[in-house]
Amino acid sequence: MQKKWIRFPNGRVWCVIDGIASGTAVVPEYENKSGLEARLDAISEAAVGSIAGLMDFSYEYRGCDVLWFSGSVKSMLEDEPDELLELEAGSKEWCTALAEQYNLTPHEIEHACQALDRPYVDETVLPVWASARDVHYPPPEKPCSYVRIVVDGLEVEYLPLANGPWAEPSVAVGHLLQTANRQG
Repeated sequence: MQKKWIRFPNGRVWCVIDGIASGTAVVPEYENKSGLEARLDAISEAAVGSIAGLMDFSYEYRGCDVLWFSGSVKSMLEDEPDELLELEAGSKEWCTALAEQYNLTPHEIEHACQALDRPYVDETVLPVWASARDVHYPPPEKPCSYVRIVVDGLEVEYLPLANGPWAEPSVAVGHLLQTANRQG
């Protein structure tokens, strides 16, 4: 598996795994686009800065012009390497770019760097409407011992629910809702 963080011509930074980029992009006036081709072109333009840059992709509307996408950028990687910049995960440039892209707080970007590539399996994922944020927690058959806030694969908050300040449900839920509803 080849994993890279690439900055595209439009300034967006995506994790690219084996030539596939995925993430959440804002597509202005998405619902007012007439026809499928216009919508697909707009998604590609918003994601990678070129109507021909994102190929063979799928997408999911998340509300208010926010769409999640996943598709191939192999042709861009091969045909336009000078237009792309590989960023080192955790570097100052990477942190700055993602903080701007997702409107992350200093705490969230610091947490994302510390939690980078931390493995989790078998989680339930609840997308936050009109946002790049998701709420992750253990599957129903397991105790709900934590909740994570994830922005396009980056964990920006982890709340252990079993002890400490998060053991009180009202405190945990309040913090969870505040963090999940941040725009980004």
